This record gives sequence, structure tokens and C-alpha cells, in this order.
Amino acid sequence: MFTISSIVFFLWFIFPICQSHLGDGDVGGWSYRDSDPTCDGSPENLCSPLYWGNLYPQCNGKVQSPVNLAEAVRNDLIQPPQFKSISGGCKEWLMGASTSSFSAQFSASGCYNLTMTFQGIKYYLEQLHFHSPSEHTIGGGLYAAEAHLIHRSFDNYDVFLLVGVFLDITTTKHDGTNNTFLNTLWNIGGQTMDSIAKNQDVIVTQPLNPYATLFPGADGYFSYTGSLTTPPCNTNASWIVFSTPVPISSDDLDILRGVLLEVNGTVADFDGSTSRPVVPAAGREIFYTAALSVTDDISLDDDESDELARTVAYTALGISIFATVMGIVGFYALYQAQKRLIANKLSAPLLQIS
Repeated sequence: MFTISSIVFFLWFIFPICQSHLGDGDVGGWSYRDSDPTCDGSPENLCSPLYWGNLYPQCNGKVQSPVNLAEAVRNDLIQPPQFKSISGGCKEWLMGASTSSFSAQFSASGCYNLTMTFQGIKYYLEQLHFHSPSEHTIGGGLYAAEAHLIHRSFDNYDVFLLVGVFLDITTTKHDGTNNTFLNTLWNIGGQTMDSIAKNQDVIVTQPLNPYATLFPGADGYFSYTGSLTTPPCNTNASWIVFSTPVPISSDDLDILRGVLLEVNGTVADFDGSTSRPVVPAAGREIFYTAALSVTDDISLDDDESDELARTVAYTALGISIFATVMGIVGFYALYQAQKRLIANKLSAPLLQIS
């Protein structure tokens, strides 16, 4: 494992139903640099992680992230997360620069092609970003970087599920095969960096699917309840962190650092760190589950996607019509039965009481 500093790398996967960004770039006054306890969030006195709570009270809460995962207890009864991608992900997204990060934002209308289900709740992927070094630790050790995939619940906009993936340097040379997900980003970033450096968004029509190319494959994972790791430190968040790191090269990390320096990140610590230190678990349960995650990749072209949507709609309509018809038939049968019962009572001989 490595303790390597870099700039935070944000990839925003934002779907049209939600245009608000989370964390870095949305709210100001904070950084990863040391600050005075009386920091006020002004450009001359940005607040360090220890004092983010001066500006954002949730950051002082007891259900915060990241944590030391070495405190986990094994629980194999938890159902594994299920990830689903359709047609390789969304077909169009934007790559650009926010105030302190390199970013990519999905903009395709109605794109929910990257979803996951965990503990009975279905989520859609909203954004993905990187921190370096890693934020979560396992016994205090840090990896070179950590990817965070932020999901929102379909049923409750304020409920999050975050998936953490450790990145570990296993080789020096970047040859395009170390990590296909990162290699795709480097290729796109190299083509568009001039525009990004000028704060101009670039439309990308190449689908990007982290479920298929970033995840470490079938693996055990940690899970617990926490928060986002940047201000305003939103809670109502569940975490899944894969236990096995994804291999990258030192060249990959250098490229990542260079891309972010190109767009002039301003919140990093002076040594380049963009990681919030671990916070106490404060009595929270942290589980380790050896069960394997499940990833379904469904390939559909445009016509098939439309046909699938129509099929789902027609099926729902058919079920509704069938239920209505059966209700009418059942009501009519009940009506006839009651009618016969009344007729039988009327025709029965009267009981005479003397």
C-alpha cells in the first residue's frame, strides 16, 4: 500500500432529473489545508477538515465518513449489491472543469442506464470522483487513491449510497492495459484538456461504464452508515467499500495529478493531498461481507431500448386491465350469489309462531 499525495479528481455523473452537484465546487470556504480554529471561510482563511464544522454543522456529526474499516465484524448474511448497466451506460456526457476539479457530467435525457440495488433499495449513479491518497483506511494504511461512486435513491432524493474502490500502484509503466477505465479517461482528457483548462465543457459521446471496467470484480466488501466526505457532509448515506484494490501504475497516478494541476485545483493541501482524515465510528456497526457482488451488463441498441420501455409500459397496462376485468367479474359473481340467496329466502315457507 502507498501513501501518495495528489489532487482530488472529480468525475461528475449527473442525470437530468438532478442538476445539483455534491461536495467540492458547490459550497465554498473549505480546503484540505491546515487552518486556524477561528477560520471564517474567507479566501484568506479557508477552513481545514478539522474545522469544516465551523461552516457546515453536519461535518461535526457522529455519523460521518471516512472511517477505519479495520473495526469491521464479519456478516455474510447481508445480501450482495447488484449493479446493472444497459447499453454501456449513458450515451452522452460533458467533460469540463469546476472551480477546483476536473469533471465529467452526464446530460443525456432520461438516462438511468447505470443503477444498483442494495438491501432492497434501488439507486442510480449520479457522480464519480477520486481522492488521493485514499480516505478510508484498513488498520491505518493508505492506498494511492480511492474512487467514490455516488448514487441516489430512486424513491428518496436525499438518500445516498456510495461505493468506494481502492486504487493501488502495482507497476511503473502505463501501457494502456493497466486499467481500461482510467485509460479511457486519459485518452478523452488528452483530447479535450485545452478546452477544459479554459472552463469550457466538452460533449463526449463515448459511453463510460465504471461498473464494467473500474470495479475489482467479484470481491468482498465493507458496509456501514456514514456521510459524503466533503462539505456540506450530507448524511443519510450508506457505504460499500470493496476490500481488494484495483491495480494502477505510477504513470496513471502521475497523469491524474497532471490533469488536475492543469485545471488549477485550489482546495488541495500544500503537499497535494485531497483526503479527509478518518473520523471515529462512534459506536456504528461496520460489517465485512465475503459474499460476491453481482454485475449485470445488458446490451441494447436504441430500438431495443425503446422496445424494452414499451414492453414494460404495455405489461403494466395489461396487468392493470386484467386486474380491472377480474375485479368486475368477481363483483358480478358476488352480486349473482347474493341475488340467489335473497330469492331463496323469499321463497322459503314462513315460520308461524303461536
